[in-house]
Amino acid sequence: MHRLLPHSVQEARTVNSINRKRSVITALILLFCLSAATASQNTITRQHWAYQAIDGWAKRGLVAGYPAAPFAGPEVLTRFEVASLTLRAAEGIGGQYQRRGKRLKELAAPSGPMVEQTPAEGEIEALERAPGVYPEDIAVLEKLVAEFRTELFALGVRVEELEELLIETRRDLAKLADEARRHRISGYIQFRFTDDEAKAASTFSIRRARLNVAGYISEKASYKIQVHLDKGAGAEVALRDVYIDYSTSESARLRAGQAKLPIGYELPESSSVRLEPERALVMDRLFPDQRDIGVQWHTQSRAGAPAFNFAVINGSGINASDTNDRKDVMASLHLPFSGGSVALAAYDGRAVAGSVEQEKDRLAGGLELGKKKTRLRGEYVRGRDQDEDVMGWYARLSQQMTESGTLYVKYDEFDENRDRSNDLFQRWGLGWVEQIDPRVRLSLAWETREVGQNFSEYSTHKGDAAVVQLQAKF
Repeated sequence: MHRLLPHSVQEARTVNSINRKRSVITALILLFCLSAATASQNTITRQHWAYQAIDGWAKRGLVAGYPAAPFAGPEVLTRFEVASLTLRAAEGIGGQYQRRGKRLKELAAPSGPMVEQTPAEGEIEALERAPGVYPEDIAVLEKLVAEFRTELFALGVRVEELEELLIETRRDLAKLADEARRHRISGYIQFRFTDDEAKAASTFSIRRARLNVAGYISEKASYKIQVHLDKGAGAEVALRDVYIDYSTSESARLRAGQAKLPIGYELPESSSVRLEPERALVMDRLFPDQRDIGVQWHTQSRAGAPAFNFAVINGSGINASDTNDRKDVMASLHLPFSGGSVALAAYDGRAVAGSVEQEKDRLAGGLELGKKKTRLRGEYVRGRDQDEDVMGWYARLSQQMTESGTLYVKYDEFDENRDRSNDLFQRWGLGWVEQIDPRVRLSLAWETREVGQNFSEYSTHKGDAAVVQLQAKF
């Protein structure tokens, strides 16, 4: 027993030494973690909403001292650096606001607790806008001031007065924005060069010029007026859209006046949005104005739910009187699903040619697949027109190739009389659409067309065509 004692003491000392080393290592690990956590709390990465907000303003030229370009800062910023950039943003936004006839007062001193706030989803995306100051800019600036209140105070900023001023400015901008939404003017111009083998010469033209005036009359009523000029010199200026909308309930709307027919995809789509220079020929021939005068009823329980439309119209297009007492009627259904949608429509009408009344009926079905970069769309229309059986369809595949460029290929076909041979119109189209900036778009298109000898517009469409178009929105 006595011989074992020294060995036991030595063993105990060894254990104590190991425990002390473990304690030191544990303490060092804790200290490292605490230091890392503190460093993380005091730095802002590119993924942080504050960094993204400043980057969005920098792209629009709203950060004083920085050009209108993405913020070329380091991957990580300190909180004091972000606070300093917040002041530069306040200065830049103040300068823009001043040019609108307002003035931001000088910055003032802080009081009250620091409050952590994060912009609502979508607010940062809203910063990707054209030059100017908007209510959401001031809202995000308020949140930056609240988040970096302590750092701003350390930089000598009178934060309390700045916060009050930003709240007041946001209210002013919200009033201006609300008034702008009540009555707004917009439109677009399409300048085009066309080299068409069916024409005697290549042509420069103003293909379309549109001027829209729209706004709210009351909480439930709104209006729209569109004036258009088509196809360059000699074209008449005419009213395109003239209607009043009245909300009969939260999910239903009544439209009275001259408006687009809610059939399928391509017909109601604006020419400023469409990828191709022109609609498929079946749509232009069977719905030449894309619009008519009458009453339309639309109902949809919520966004993304099925939508139903019913209309009673003259059936004679725009700016024209009906030629018979029987009104044309149409109904359409739009059924969205995951990854696309289906569109169905039926049209029943009559037309008068001299003293003879002719049937004017159409059945239409369409399908659209894809919601992101790759999209496939097609529509089929069949019916009677001028007492002849007609049929037409198109299919288009588009692919967004770059951030601003989209490539598409399209085929469309129209048979103006299914009982007659050699009267088929066929067209292949290939195009590139480049969004130069949010309001300017360049389109390049090539079309190759095969037309039967018995087609009524043989000389108008026979041959290939190249189109270069520049569009500007305002």
